[in-house]
Amino acid sequence: MLSVLLLMILSQSAQNGAGQPVAKPQTATQTAPADDPAQDAENPPILVVGRLPHCQPRPGDPLDDVDMAPAAAQSRQQVIKRDPATGVLGIFPDDDPVTGPDIWQRAGTRMDQYVFRIPEDGAPLCIGARSGGPHGWGQLRQVVDARPYRGKILRVTMWAASQKAGRVWFWVASGRPGKPSATARADMATETGQFEFRGSHTWTPISLTMGPVRCDQEKLSFGVMLDGPGDLWIYQPRLEVVGSQSAREAERDCDALKPKR
Repeated sequence: MLSVLLLMILSQSAQNGAGQPVAKPQTATQTAPADDPAQDAENPPILVVGRLPHCQPRPGDPLDDVDMAPAAAQSRQQVIKRDPATGVLGIFPDDDPVTGPDIWQRAGTRMDQYVFRIPEDGAPLCIGARSGGPHGWGQLRQVVDARPYRGKILRVTMWAASQKAGRVWFWVASGRPGKPSATARADMATETGQFEFRGSHTWTPISLTMGPVRCDQEKLSFGVMLDGPGDLWIYQPRLEVVGSQSAREAERDCDALKPKR
């Protein structure tokens, strides 16, 4: 099952200065007609406060100290992770490393072209282009073990806002077993929920649904990508289980994946 739901913004207030911290979505009252379908507990009206500022690094973030020379030298998909031998943070060919929940990975083809902010207090996250014409893209994502989610239907939700963004993608995906190398990534499943928007958007609720996760899947990833100029902010990203297969259905689907004799 694959569905993508985008509920657009209902109202906007006066603009504030661009240097102000980005305001979180706030619940408002009496901003939509009483018969509006968005007037319910899951999709309350939203009041946007202020104009989006440019993304700025979080002071003291150790990922900002990583040498970006490898990202600038070659436009290929890479990720910041710890060297398995030394434990030192660096840029490596992207193999979708499983790091567990709440760990946001920086990845992309030209991470040197982007600014990232990952606060530790639950504040909004962001990706921002360093110039008006960056080459490549930058990603913020989580990659988790898929085994606890096999047979489950998943939903990823978040708030998103953008300012003059070239292209923004949201996705949730699962990965099959693979042997990643410097030239090949782990094989990714085709059951991928994704949604794209461009330009400037006030706080917008995003929901992506995927599943059931097949029994041969090893990794789950979800996140956002900024390709091109502008700034993207996200708030309260969450992965949750919203349904599951019956034992009989799961057994049937697993049998269908077995090699034919």
